[in-house]
Amino acid sequence: KNNLLVYYNPKEYKSKKIVNIMKKKVIIIIVVIVVLFIAVISALTYVVMFSDKKVSCEGISNQIERDFCWSNLALQTQDIGPCKKTEGFGKKDGCIIAVAILAKDELSCNEIELKNVKESCISGVAAAKQDVSLCNKLEGTKNSCINGVAVQKRDVSICEIIDSIPSKDSCI
Repeated sequence: KNNLLVYYNPKEYKSKKIVNIMKKKVIIIIVVIVVLFIAVISALTYVVMFSDKKVSCEGISNQIERDFCWSNLALQTQDIGPCKKTEGFGKKDGCIIAVAILAKDELSCNEIELKNVKESCISGVAAAKQDVSLCNKLEGTKNSCINGVAVQKRDVSICEIIDSIPSKDSCI
């Protein structure tokens, strides 16, 4: 007869549970960044008339179209200035994130007030630049930032600098 001994280790169970939670957090952060980026990129569908490389979106009466105009201008010029003129909820931060990632400019992220959104911006820039050193500026999302850089560089060895075992185990 074969006796099957079932071994239950509460630490192992808790560790797996933490890994699953960390994976979900990373996925949520990535989804938020992608959704914000897509929202701003969709602004490119609107035609903006350039005259001497200056655009005035102020004459557009519809707020949504005006925000798209400002976002489009910001993306075209890779300058966050026009982002500051958007009025819709979340439009300014989404625009800044998209421009910062496109321009690979982490300093633009400093214009974002909410800490978690600012960290998402820096994580996006770090991945775009494939620069893991930017992740060291982060607190709450440092490990997911490192994971994002590892994914972009396709280099699992980067995961070794993650300081949390569950996050390190779920890296890439």
